[in-house]
Amino acid sequence: MDCCLNVIAKHRSIRAFKPEPVKEEHLTAILEAARRHPSAWNLQPVHVAVVRDPELKARLAEILWGQEHIKQAPVFLVFSVDYAKLLKALEDVGAERRPLGVAELLQGVLAAGMASAWAALAAESLGYGVSFIAVYGKPCEVAEALGAPKGVLPVVGLNVGVPDEDPEVRPRMPMEALAAEDGYGSLDEIAKAYSATAEGFIEKVARVMRPGGPVDRMNSYLLSCLEERGYKLTQ
Repeated sequence: MDCCLNVIAKHRSIRAFKPEPVKEEHLTAILEAARRHPSAWNLQPVHVAVVRDPELKARLAEILWGQEHIKQAPVFLVFSVDYAKLLKALEDVGAERRPLGVAELLQGVLAAGMASAWAALAAESLGYGVSFIAVYGKPCEVAEALGAPKGVLPVVGLNVGVPDEDPEVRPRMPMEALAAEDGYGSLDEIAKAYSATAEGFIEKVARVMRPGGPVDRMNSYLLSCLEERGYKLTQ
């Protein structure tokens, strides 16, 4: 347990990797950790694309805002919400199917998030560096690049490799902003604690969350992409 907590406490996002491959037995262990993810009703609506082909990594890097470390990492794992395999398995046995909706989307995103987190923990425990990539910002383009069928929605990527840098651990919000006993607590006090995370922190949050900012720009795109991928978000 102490080992696990130490690995979590030392997590940094690594964006420079040495030209060394991830050992096959280590990659198997990382994927096995992802395979053990929990999910509602044990549906396991997750798929992991293990990307090592340089041309495909370069294409994905271009799609995902030109992030060079995707090309540099020896392995890029793409975690997707995957109801395609569930629906096909149901079809094969003649079972009734319902359209994909908000419940399936939320269940799948939670499962894929946990699978990626467990994979990251396994990778760091084995001495590798990792960095998460917000694949959910361009899921339709990533799905097309991967040849993913309808019902598959890429949501998070994970670079894995031997670190070639030693960055500082980035600040996290204080415990007072994260947890409260038997309820939510005082919003005023929680917001103050959140703002005190680090110097310049709330200013960065304001840039990300402002009207016309990166989160705002995703909304309309994501609504059309989700519909294209087979997820109906309205009754």
